[in-house]
Amino acid sequence: MVPILSPFAATSPPLPIAAVILAGGRASRFGGAHKGLLPLAGRPLVAHLLERHSPWLRELWLSCNEPLAYAALGLPTLPDLRPEHPGPLAGVEAALVRCGQPWLLTLPCDTPLLPPDLAPRLLACAEQSGAEALVAHDGVRAQNGVLLLRRELAPALSRYLDGGGHSIHGWLAQVQSSSCTLADAVDAFTNINTQADLEALRARLEPTHG
Repeated sequence: MVPILSPFAATSPPLPIAAVILAGGRASRFGGAHKGLLPLAGRPLVAHLLERHSPWLRELWLSCNEPLAYAALGLPTLPDLRPEHPGPLAGVEAALVRCGQPWLLTLPCDTPLLPPDLAPRLLACAEQSGAEALVAHDGVRAQNGVLLLRRELAPALSRYLDGGGHSIHGWLAQVQSSSCTLADAVDAFTNINTQADLEALRARLEPTHG
């Protein structure tokens, strides 16, 4: 794991959770640039996720299909197991197959402000509900890219992808899933889909931007 100087490290014991940062998309709206490396407040988007979440985790990978682009981060990378790269679920599949912990947390690379206590809150919800798949909910809508999954779900996900499935929502409907509402952190789920989104977030976090 990349050593990260985090303000959360001192009080955050590792949990039985591995995580994967999903950065395998083509980012066509950014001219094909690697979205996880887009700069925000002086650091790439991926670095914000590492800082916030790595203290809770026992394992952490980056799902990407061009590992050389991310080599400078020193983070272990996982390519898709499927040559056709059928969306983010392929990255989740690769991580579940590799996962050595009871749980896998998925972190989209374009949501850099996810709350730093995300992992323990999702785990508490999972233990309370007994579900094998948890999806974060911001109080308005489900955030299907932010999941906590039992590693035993790997075969079920592979079967879904083998059958041509691509939708996270569609797969969650086939397994024992529940949601975990984090309505107090609704702004933390801000994601960057366009250049305008990135500029707006820079304006919030970089006082001298522009």
